[in-house]
Amino acid sequence: MTADQIAPVLSEPTGSASRFGAMIVADSAMAAVVTRVENVATSNAIILVTGESGVGKDLMVAHLHRSSTRGNGPLVSLDCEAGSDAFLSVNRFGGGCFEAADGGTLLLDEVGGMDLRMQVKLLRILQEREAGYGFGGVPFDVRIVATTNKNLPREVRLGRFRADLYFRLNVVSIKIPPLRDRPLDISALARVFAQRFALANGRTAAVVSPEALAVLRRHTWPGNVRELANVIQRAVLGEAGLFVTEESIDIDPFDGMPDGSIDSIPPAAFASGSGVVVRTEGRTIDAVERDMILDTLCRCKANRSQAAVILGISTRTLRNKLHGYERDGIRIPRPVVVAVA
Repeated sequence: MTADQIAPVLSEPTGSASRFGAMIVADSAMAAVVTRVENVATSNAIILVTGESGVGKDLMVAHLHRSSTRGNGPLVSLDCEAGSDAFLSVNRFGGGCFEAADGGTLLLDEVGGMDLRMQVKLLRILQEREAGYGFGGVPFDVRIVATTNKNLPREVRLGRFRADLYFRLNVVSIKIPPLRDRPLDISALARVFAQRFALANGRTAAVVSPEALAVLRRHTWPGNVRELANVIQRAVLGEAGLFVTEESIDIDPFDGMPDGSIDSIPPAAFASGSGVVVRTEGRTIDAVERDMILDTLCRCKANRSQAAVILGISTRTLRNKLHGYERDGIRIPRPVVVAVA
């Protein structure tokens, strides 16, 4: 895979966002990471980029490559979570990838998922590289960058990742913060995605309403940028007008997660507090469900996105149920109005 084939997920900046290559950065937390990447880009040190799934690690690597003295050379990506048989092929991993990336950058994508047998092989290649040789004694000039969504020190303790390989890869560490810790990026990215998906589907560039932005800013985004892109795409495709509204925001609690498992969602992405306890004896299922939904909504201070995540339903399903309760004369908790800059 070349640098041109690693397609950027973002486009031109909107509002106060700044443009770093193909990236949109509005939050100071992300801007600090980009600055650090640019500072180390001109070195030949091995870079380890960490972060949750969906935060944009591949995009950051592409920016690092463009910012380096190797920017005109190839950027080759190797999927380290592929099967062991693929890795054990000399042509694919041993010589092929390093030869293809000669003069450029080799991305070891999601290196934390690499098979232990292959870790030994990678370690040997890195040792030979430091000694001035390449695979099979053929020299190569390659900048190594690795990414992972795993906690590698923990993987080392569990015996799933070699300690010696970890220390060779962890020369310079770059951690990309999750989207929930970059609130200003949420608004900037939402606006860019709305424009991009509208134009891609032959529609007039969509505008995200302040109310919709408030909903997006309150969500914890366990699927990060990938989840946000999916949410905005659904909203744009479902809107006939020019605005993405609060009603068009449909957040799936498991959208953007790599394996659809609740175990993949970081604990910090959930609301804190005690669980919901609802009396069930002698009551209908609908009544029990209603009380559970309303109790959860109250505990979340009427944050519908957060309540939907805890309940395990989409925000659209939650919204429809609340509308039904309102028709029955039941008072629904309302969120505090949040000003969006």
